[in-house]
Amino acid sequence: NSLFAFAERPRKSGLGAVARAPIEAGTVVCVDRPVIVLEGEENGLVEDVDSVATNKIYYKRGPPAIRKKFEELPEADQRQAAALSDCHAEEDRSNPHGSDAQRRKLLLIITQKKLGMSEDDVEELYTTKEQLGVLPPGTKSIFGIFRTNCIPQGEENAQGLYPLISRFNHSCVPNAIYTWRPALGTNVVVATRDIAEGEEICVSYFKSHHMTREERRKRTMFTWGFNCECQACKPVPDHMNEEFEAMQAHIRQVVLRNPSLTDDVVLRMIPQELQKFVYQPLESDDRRERMWHLNQQMELATNLQHGLMMHSEMRKLFEEEKLIPGLVFENLLCEDLLNLHAVYGTNITEARRVTRELCRLEELLRGKEGNENLAKFVRWRDSERGAPTAVDFMVDHQRAAEYFESINGTVERTAMNFR
Repeated sequence: NSLFAFAERPRKSGLGAVARAPIEAGTVVCVDRPVIVLEGEENGLVEDVDSVATNKIYYKRGPPAIRKKFEELPEADQRQAAALSDCHAEEDRSNPHGSDAQRRKLLLIITQKKLGMSEDDVEELYTTKEQLGVLPPGTKSIFGIFRTNCIPQGEENAQGLYPLISRFNHSCVPNAIYTWRPALGTNVVVATRDIAEGEEICVSYFKSHHMTREERRKRTMFTWGFNCECQACKPVPDHMNEEFEAMQAHIRQVVLRNPSLTDDVVLRMIPQELQKFVYQPLESDDRRERMWHLNQQMELATNLQHGLMMHSEMRKLFEEEKLIPGLVFENLLCEDLLNLHAVYGTNITEARRVTRELCRLEELLRGKEGNENLAKFVRWRDSERGAPTAVDFMVDHQRAAEYFESINGTVERTAMNFR
């Protein structure tokens, strides 16, 4: 690939997708085809996937279906799948976060508790007992590989195992996104902002922008067995790690010896140059919580001025969290702004400008062919009015509500719960 290569990352374990040249926002960085696809009817994800009953169906139907599909693959495809990491395996050199028996034990216990299964039954799910295609016994399991790397496939709760794009690492402030292209019938990776040569290209494995640092790191640990160390979760620069960890260890010892110390006294013990790394995660959590509240309140705006004030604050928070520049959140803000103008605005010139911008952002993010959202936005842009009306948004929201009610929110939660 002329745009990126999987390479060692300075001061980090494992490989990452590193840009070989500058990449502009909206560029399709990687097109890939899945070697294994598990359809919604095969994996049981046709109901509410948050329920224990549905998860039990998944863990009953999924493993044998995946093993069968793996065995039927040509040897070259088997080797591509087997080369992917398995976070449930004790020894896995392909795992960018290293091998760890404790991690495996933690993830198996979580599965056991979630499903009410016995320890032996869970162990069997993630163990290769005898030769399976190119997978030898006692190594990674194909179900573990699939669970570690699978990506939502379209909008029918299918999941795909992709040889290339499954290798992109996670960040809570990503510069790229997995996106489904109906015309291609596959997922691609799209740059959501300009990426510099030598910069790692990262996606987000889940919707993390309204989650606190603790919630995000719990999610990555309980699902993939690693503590996220992206820019948002670990603000300490690599070259200051040792100094920061030594400071933390020293303060812990002091507090253990003097448990009555107040927070103010403890904070004054932190060297000035390190204090910002203590406060940054706390300030970030406050901003992300405020973003969540604003998102809930946006539809309750009483007039255009009220809505624009909230919209302006939301943009500022996205910028402070380094989520903007970024096509995903610019697209989100653009649609919110257009909604406000449709409902309350009288400035048709501004509404038309925002409609054109929404069309541009949507096409960059998700392509033109087969993109139903873009087709809708283009209808608004090309109408006599040149912009949507309040009725257009009301009809659109009603259709969305009916759709999600009919599938019980499955697509959304599938994308969140199953990478």
